[in-house]
Amino acid sequence: MIKRLRVLLPVAVLMCSLILSGCSVGYSFDKEPVESSEEDDKPVEDKKNKSDEEFKGGEYATAYLGLIKRLYNEGKADSYMLLDVDGDNTPELAAVESEGTYDTKNAYLYTFYNGKAVMLKSLTSGLDGAHIYISKGNNRVYCTGLLSGNEHNELYSIQKGQLVSEKVYDLLCDSNGNPKTYMINDSEVSADEYYDDIDDNICGVSYTAIDYDGLKETDFSVIDKEGGLAITESEKIEKYRDFDKMSKKLIDLGASEEIDADLSKYKEAYKDIIKEYYDENAQYENENGKVRFGLVYFDGDEIPELVAGLNGYFVSLYTYDGEAVVPIFTDWGYGAGGNAGYDFLPGEGVIYNLDNDYAGVVVWETFLKWDPEAKELKDINNGSLYVVYAQDLDGDGHITEEEMEKSKSDEPHFYYRDEEISQSEYQKHRYPGEYEYLVGEMTYEEITEALK
Repeated sequence: MIKRLRVLLPVAVLMCSLILSGCSVGYSFDKEPVESSEEDDKPVEDKKNKSDEEFKGGEYATAYLGLIKRLYNEGKADSYMLLDVDGDNTPELAAVESEGTYDTKNAYLYTFYNGKAVMLKSLTSGLDGAHIYISKGNNRVYCTGLLSGNEHNELYSIQKGQLVSEKVYDLLCDSNGNPKTYMINDSEVSADEYYDDIDDNICGVSYTAIDYDGLKETDFSVIDKEGGLAITESEKIEKYRDFDKMSKKLIDLGASEEIDADLSKYKEAYKDIIKEYYDENAQYENENGKVRFGLVYFDGDEIPELVAGLNGYFVSLYTYDGEAVVPIFTDWGYGAGGNAGYDFLPGEGVIYNLDNDYAGVVVWETFLKWDPEAKELKDINNGSLYVVYAQDLDGDGHITEEEMEKSKSDEPHFYYRDEEISQSEYQKHRYPGEYEYLVGEMTYEEITEALK
């Protein structure tokens, strides 16, 4: 059986040839940015977008105030800016850790939806060419990065508090770093079609890079079919607001300073679930498994989710929607199919599970994304992502149970929707990020104390 993965590599996106470029065709920078002076510490003008001086509205401001308090106290972000990405006059929030360490994520983008601040994207800005670009007022979020020498970028829009993929561009390279295959939305195309589509859908509007060292006005343009995509950055970097200045700004915009009291409602709701869960499951405790609880930030808003389980046997996850506790899943068990438990991607609402069949010959990877509207987890790949450690003896493109018995091997064969694909193509269907093991570590008494 293959080793269970705890950290998944970040999704790769179209990169800069200047920064760790795997392919010989990619991005190039026209200018090196310089930091703005104190006199220039003003929001960059954009005709399609209000500056953060012009936003009004207490509800989103209250949610963002609670969010930045948490991010600041946890050491995740100390600099912030309001930016209206989707043009609805309710701003999104950019948050970064100004030190720019590569040890963890340092750039975040949030939106306000259904009364809560919700994470749209998080990444380690600058690592392997990873960046979040937004186009103010045009409802475009464009994410870039690198993976295994291949280029991959993705264009999103914001819909109902989530990022919705609009275009996915992949440029696969050979072992020498030369472009080999061009793909748009998983379909192979020519180089001309690839760059024409990028020119039509990516270029032509201005973007702002949400980088840890400042907000950088950025334009993209296709050099030519051989030269790839060029990035032109403004010479001026717009500064973020620090914690004190953003807190004051949000209060000026109408944020309630009683936010902590408002957020505490989930605590009472969770206490009821915890007592009920403990009363039902404490009888099953033994030397190998104890009832334990935990609080994790699963879906990206300022209210944590509740983990409850009999460790080693089963686990449950709950969220609070502002009115009531909602089960994300309940009593999912360990053991069957070699399942050692479940991982989650903090802030992005994704559950990851790995198990196997036929004594490890078939290894299944499952990625489930929480849909807050439907209040259910949805399988991103429809249960169709797996690796087979056996050979296709008759060459018909499929490995049968009989072939598995006869041809077990150490050589992996990668499948998506029951079709064999390359390892690099397989990697694209894995939801990237730094996953954490989902488990509670607090006793009944400890979780009760934590929720006071």
